[in-house]
Amino acid sequence: VITLASINVKNDSFPCPLNPNDIYKNVGFHSVPERFTVKVVPMPGVNSSLAADYAERLAHNFQSRSTNASVATSSIDQIKKIPDQAVILILPGSKKTTINKSILDVFLSFDLQGIPWRRCYETDYFQYSIPDQIGSILQCAGGIQYCVQTQGTKPIPWCLGVDLSHAPNGHS
Repeated sequence: VITLASINVKNDSFPCPLNPNDIYKNVGFHSVPERFTVKVVPMPGVNSSLAADYAERLAHNFQSRSTNASVATSSIDQIKKIPDQAVILILPGSKKTTINKSILDVFLSFDLQGIPWRRCYETDYFQYSIPDQIGSILQCAGGIQYCVQTQGTKPIPWCLGVDLSHAPNGHS
């Protein structure tokens, strides 16, 4: 039997919260890449002003979590593999919209190039979706949200996490 006892952020330990975002707001993240950058890319059909709004909100959310991040809008043709970078693709429509082949081709291209990315939809409620995604975006760029401490009969040298947005073979 393993019980989650606490989480570590930087050099502090906290009881496991129901919502880790509460810890991020108070003390930030465990580890942030030195040159942490996020590129926000509106896919065809998504208004560039919406991407700018998302980027501004994302930058504010990182700031309010004591995290330095360079957040800017970009375009597909400007994205290159850069260490410590995450790419956010803003998709047209909603989660119920079928993703067309040209967008799937971008996903595949990024995966094949090793470019870490996440996605959101133009219809997402950014005031809720950004705080929910912020840890995943940090992790996408090589950061660590927090470390889990366990209590059990033996120390466990690993932790299992499942990201349902990416296939295990690297192809989305």
